[in-house]
Amino acid sequence: MSPSEIMNTKKRILFLIRNLQGGGAERSFLNIIVSLDRQRYEPHLVMWQQTGAYLDELPTDVPLYILPAFRLTGVVRHIRHIRALAALIEMLQPEVVLSFLDGSNVLALETKLVKNPDCVFIISQRNNLSVSFQRRYQFKGLRRWLKIAYVRWLYPRADHIISLSHGVKTDLVANFGLPADRITPVHNPIDIQKVIGESDEPVTYPWKRSAYKIVISVGRLSEQKGYADLIDAFSRLENVQHLKLVILGEGELRGQLEALIASKGLQHAVWMPGFVENPWAYLHDADIFVLASHWEGFGNVIVEAMACDTPVIVTDCDYGPREIITHGMDGILVPVGDVERLADELDALLADKHKQRALSGAGKVRASKFERSRITRQYEKIFEIIVEADL
Repeated sequence: MSPSEIMNTKKRILFLIRNLQGGGAERSFLNIIVSLDRQRYEPHLVMWQQTGAYLDELPTDVPLYILPAFRLTGVVRHIRHIRALAALIEMLQPEVVLSFLDGSNVLALETKLVKNPDCVFIISQRNNLSVSFQRRYQFKGLRRWLKIAYVRWLYPRADHIISLSHGVKTDLVANFGLPADRITPVHNPIDIQKVIGESDEPVTYPWKRSAYKIVISVGRLSEQKGYADLIDAFSRLENVQHLKLVILGEGELRGQLEALIASKGLQHAVWMPGFVENPWAYLHDADIFVLASHWEGFGNVIVEAMACDTPVIVTDCDYGPREIITHGMDGILVPVGDVERLADELDALLADKHKQRALSGAGKVRASKFERSRITRQYEKIFEIIVEADL
């Protein structure tokens, strides 16, 4: 087949996301674009905020389009974005529009509803919508009900839905009435080679490393991540004076967590340096990784810690962790909010070098199953099936 014939057989995929800020969803989104088979697909990217830590990592062969930044607010601006996206789709004529995250999913499906472009619309649901709505609209019952009703009405307009986990699929089917046969769970793609390659870089601490064992956690300083539970559990450890807790990330709960740390007299035992460019080096250097989340869509950092040869203890929250970890084999699962159990598991694992080695070895093998090229092939298979069915 000649180069021109190969080009003619390529399917054009228009990726849609608000921005490329430094989050797990945005990193996964970029990994799919990077790994997409260029012999079969031609990726294009549209955003409506030209911002984000990952912008510099966008491959140079991917055209970038920015929806106009209208000096308007609310519904009027949203309508303008629908028109702008519809015009872009008409110009590019993609076979597939793939959107990531709630705002992009809504924009994509409303554009399909209003303009009915001749292409396939696939949305990627990254989180547990039931929990997300419950937390976001905790004291706004009517508004939460309206949001749920709108999702139940709008999301069936998608030609297909990719859920981040089997648990997210279950939530969409059970709580939003979406058809199970139009939802395919696909886990997050992780650039395992990048994680491993950068995990050997040197790290620095405000103390002498050899004097302490290190427990580490990584993620936004938010209610979701359960840091208060982790700090409470850490304070109960038998040899806490010989341990350090490192929490990488930034967020709205920093002040509350610092106050909690002070109330427990742990100011010199807990270090929160904020966002770091290379968390994998710290993950690799730590003795144990802990994620005490109250809920998750998946949990990228769990896989990254496993890839870094670090044994993991994770709460068995909805959803994600139990789809990554087999308890006792490649990690440890504990009940959400069970501080005493978390402390006991941490104490036991810190004291058992043999179990640490066994968990880290099995964990590294498990992490390889989420390598981005493997996961991207699953996306490509969905593209082929849905596009063929639409012809």
